Amino acid sequence: INSKDKEASKINERVTRLANVENGGIWIGVTATPARLDLNATLNNDKKAWVRFKPHNKYVGVDTFFPLSPVAMPNFKLNLLNGQFDQKREVKKALKNFVVTVASRNTDPKLEQRHYSMVIHTSGKKDDHKIDHKVTQDFFHDLESENQSLYDDLETLIKQTNSNNVDACLQYIYLNRQQYVIRTVNSETDRKTDNIKLVTEPQAPFTVAIGGNIISRGVTFDNLLSLFFTR
Repeated sequence: INSKDKEASKINERVTRLANVENGGIWIGVTATPARLDLNATLNNDKKAWVRFKPHNKYVGVDTFFPLSPVAMPNFKLNLLNGQFDQKREVKKALKNFVVTVASRNTDPKLEQRHYSMVIHTSGKKDDHKIDHKVTQDFFHDLESENQSLYDDLETLIKQTNSNNVDACLQYIYLNRQQYVIRTVNSETDRKTDNIKLVTEPQAPFTVAIGGNIISRGVTFDNLLSLFFTR
């Protein structure tokens, strides 16, 4: 029950009745997001009674992607944002890093060429998804139309990250500038449809998934290369 002052949600009400909690019944919940249950006080769960299971040795989560200690930096590029930032500008910056990294990997003779995906997860609101989608669409339109300023920025970025392969990376981006997929994944999208498979199983070198809760709850992205997360 969310709060003593609020009416129980339908799910909580029915689970309470099913478990016969008022008469001493016990319910056991298994979740990957215990903090959410704690925040909502779902069914008055007791944090002290939680049993934490050790994750698989190949599992990566919050400690990997958002380390509290700068000493424990992961083996990938992590850009942290402060409380005040221009989201549109930062999304564009993340997209630049994404296409440059794809180009760098797909021009490396030691690596197999692959299609990669990027996730933009900034909000649970559909209106915000539309804004992120437009920023992403505008970025790839500039890439298609050979916007000189954008290509100058990409060249500078490549020189900073892969100075030995500047021409090859730029050529890769230019030749594949139309090979991209952008999909919004939210409550209006059935996770079983081809709409989401186009981003979870990328069919283009540059694949971008934009969305909210569905993305954060048990969706696996093959070849996920970049994540822009501000929630």
